[in-house]
Amino acid sequence: MNKDLDEFPEGSFGIVFFSRGRGRGHVLPDISIMDAIEELQPNIKVRWVSYSTGADTLREFERDVYDLDFSDHNPFLATQLRAVSILSRLKPQLVIAHEEFAAMPAAKMLGLPTLFIVDYFLRPDHLWMECLRYADEIVFIDEPGYFETPQFLLNKVFYTGKFVRKFKCTQHDRERSRIQLDLESDTSLILVFSGDRPEAEAPIFDLVIPAYRSLPLVNKRLLWIAGKDSQHLKRRLNGYQDIIVNDFVRNIDPWISACDLAITKATRKISLELAAFAKPSISISHRVNFVDDIRVGQITTNTHLNASEIDEHTLGKHMKRLLESRFSSSSVGSETYGLMNGVIRIADHIRQLSTKC
Repeated sequence: MNKDLDEFPEGSFGIVFFSRGRGRGHVLPDISIMDAIEELQPNIKVRWVSYSTGADTLREFERDVYDLDFSDHNPFLATQLRAVSILSRLKPQLVIAHEEFAAMPAAKMLGLPTLFIVDYFLRPDHLWMECLRYADEIVFIDEPGYFETPQFLLNKVFYTGKFVRKFKCTQHDRERSRIQLDLESDTSLILVFSGDRPEAEAPIFDLVIPAYRSLPLVNKRLLWIAGKDSQHLKRRLNGYQDIIVNDFVRNIDPWISACDLAITKATRKISLELAAFAKPSISISHRVNFVDDIRVGQITTNTHLNASEIDEHTLGKHMKRLLESRFSSSSVGSETYGLMNGVIRIADHIRQLSTKC
């Protein structure tokens, strides 16, 4: 249900947070950020704004949300107009947006303070980069060096370092997670993440399933987190006792901790989470997002493959190699201080604004 546009309680510090609605890769870290900030500053009140999968996810996590009622591919100008309408009625002390670029000029039309969260930059003359001129500060949730920073943004960017959301377990909890999930210790567990790319846009089914079936393993299981494709894939995989298809697993962390290998469609957020758990992964890219390809291609625990250059036999060989080496691997999880650094920086930004109110 869509949340009514009620005003912020008197005495609170009101924040309107625009979280991009395509997939869950924006909303989940945004929840981690704001949960931590609200612990530090209890007087903060957050009004969430999103759409499509992002809005659905916020509701699943019991957050009230103003649903912009767009598809995953939201129109820029319509988003900006609705943002102006919401902000003019709520009048927050701060507008935060995670990769929802239209919110920045919308907020500045009303003279509101702004902060933007992002993990990539584009060419300086791109419309989205022009929007960042209206961000008072940019919190870049990764390390510098992967993308060139536009010159006009240099003085307003803060880099957090490697960033992932807060986890409920770690790479060292593999056996405990397997007990929790009722998995035998010798079961080879493979995870597949569709991310925000349906099979119609980035098909991997006819690569992954034959490759998985060819693995010479007595005891194996596959969990496919299929999103909007879940019903379609369930029908195609009906009768396979060792394959599970879900649209979304709210507590995915034990599954990541317990798994031996993961396959993605080259989406960077889940690939970085897998690296934080030191899990070997294979990304199958259809070259639909060059930002993902740049970032995922540089993760040392990941094997980055071009979908147009492989078949099920090639994929099966990579899977077999990674599964055979999983116990001899010396990989350690990525050091990820980004969440803490980002929380501290945003909290400081809020404190500075609070003193001016």
